[in-house]
Amino acid sequence: MIEYLKLIVEVIGHIIWPLSFVIIFLIFRKEIKSLIKRLKSAEIKDFKIELEDKIEDIKKDAINYGVTMAYPREALENEFNPTKQLPKSYVIIETWNEIELLIRKLDDREKYNNISDSINYLSKNHKIQKYLASMILDLRELRNIAVHKSELSITEEDYQNWISISKSVIDRLKSNR
Repeated sequence: MIEYLKLIVEVIGHIIWPLSFVIIFLIFRKEIKSLIKRLKSAEIKDFKIELEDKIEDIKKDAINYGVTMAYPREALENEFNPTKQLPKSYVIIETWNEIELLIRKLDDREKYNNISDSINYLSKNHKIQKYLASMILDLRELRNIAVHKSELSITEEDYQNWISISKSVIDRLKSNR
C-alpha cells in the first residue's frame, strides 16, 4: 500500500509543473496574446523569431485597399499637431479618440456598446467596409500600445504612416455619416 502511495506522489510530482504551466497559460491567455502581438522579436538560446511591425501590416493593408496615405506632412501636422510640440504618443491617442468618436456616432443603436462591438456592428450592417473595420481594429491595437507603454519609441516614418492612415480612416468615417 505504501508503495502505491509513493508511486502516486511521484506521478503527481512529475505532472504538477506542466499542469501548472497549462493552467497559468489558460488563465492569462489574453494577456499573453497581447504581449506576443507587441513583440518585435524574440530569442531563446539559438532560436530567434522576427515579428513584423504592426504599423507595416496596417500600411500594407492600406495600400492594398487603396487607402490614401499621400498627405503632405505639413497638412497632417497642422491638423493633428499644430503647435508641433505635442508628443507622438499624445497625437496617436488624440487621432484615435477622433476615430472612436466617429464610430460611436455611426453606431445608431440606443444601447451603449464597447468600441469593438460597435466596429463589428457597423461592418456587419454595411455601414463601414470590412477592410476599414479591420484597419480600425489594428489602429486600436497600436493606440493601446501607445497608451500603455511609458516610453513610446516610434520611428518618424511609422509616426507619419500612423497619422496618414488615421487621417484617411477619419475622412472615410466622416463620409459615411
